[in-house]
Amino acid sequence: MADIKAILASVTFDPDAKPSFREVFAYATVLFDHKMVKAAAPIYEQSLSLLPPDEAAAKWRRISTDQAVMAYGMSGDIAKSRSLLATAIRVDPQYPMNYYNLACADAEEGDVSGARLHLQQSFARRENVIPGESLPDPTQDDSIRKLRNDKSFWLFVESLQKDR
Repeated sequence: MADIKAILASVTFDPDAKPSFREVFAYATVLFDHKMVKAAAPIYEQSLSLLPPDEAAAKWRRISTDQAVMAYGMSGDIAKSRSLLATAIRVDPQYPMNYYNLACADAEEGDVSGARLHLQQSFARRENVIPGESLPDPTQDDSIRKLRNDKSFWLFVESLQKDR
């Protein structure tokens, strides 16, 4: 008990303290990994605001955007997901995951033509993934698979895998 009192006595409150990108991103990731995606989404979005607007932060901006967009989408807020993606495409139009995530939003809403267009845009930019990253296999994606009963669309999706 004395140890706990000593620890508590050593803690000081700094009302001006600001969390770092790493702290906020890590917290969001813990929430996401524990299936608390609705809670993680705005925290990932907050992490974006903590990144500088320079090119050095581009990789983490991409990753944070991907995570926020997925978390919003998984929690059913497709409109918020689309809003973040619109901003991401304005800032980083060559990053293919922005378009892939739009295709997933389209699929969630049953928009076959939008999903096809955004998958085409994504795969046309596939060489711009983050080093070590690759585009997901859309034939295995839960969102994209919702449209597999559209035979023409599904043939298109399968053709993407042949071109890899």
